[in-house]
Amino acid sequence: MDDVKTSQRRAVLAGALGLAAAAAVGLPYALVVVRDNAATSFNAQDRAYLTDTAAGRAFVALAKLVPGTERAWRMAHLEALTNAFLALLIAALTPLAAGGGRLAPSETLALGDSAATLVASNVAGSVVAAVAGVRGLTLGGSAPNVLATMCFLPGVYALPRAAYLLARGVW
Repeated sequence: MDDVKTSQRRAVLAGALGLAAAAAVGLPYALVVVRDNAATSFNAQDRAYLTDTAAGRAFVALAKLVPGTERAWRMAHLEALTNAFLALLIAALTPLAAGGGRLAPSETLALGDSAATLVASNVAGSVVAAVAGVRGLTLGGSAPNVLATMCFLPGVYALPRAAYLLARGVW
């Protein structure tokens, strides 16, 4: 039973860190939204705040320093959220999967490790891709693209691993 609690703790920690990463990545996302849309999409009162107040001008100046596109930062933000919730789901399902005795203790611990790997690799890959202005979908092209792809690869392994272990433990 200690393996179940340990696995759950790892997955919950990964989920909590993923939610914290989503919040942290939300700031550059908000800055890029302001940078790209301040002149056209905001109403007159919001545009006036951004141009007529010191805080608004400072926010716009800071926004101009953030690299990347709105889409890339939105993806980084959503990757962190999605993977954090997936890690919490794995934590919730771990007792069910381990309860039938179909999983060895090492396999139960692998569930928590898979959750942590999912969160870490996908958040790192999406943030690298957003900062560098690349997609990270193939192992080719520029060095930042290769780095982003290499960050994503452990998660590509961890997701089917976790799905297999959960399915085997439940059924």
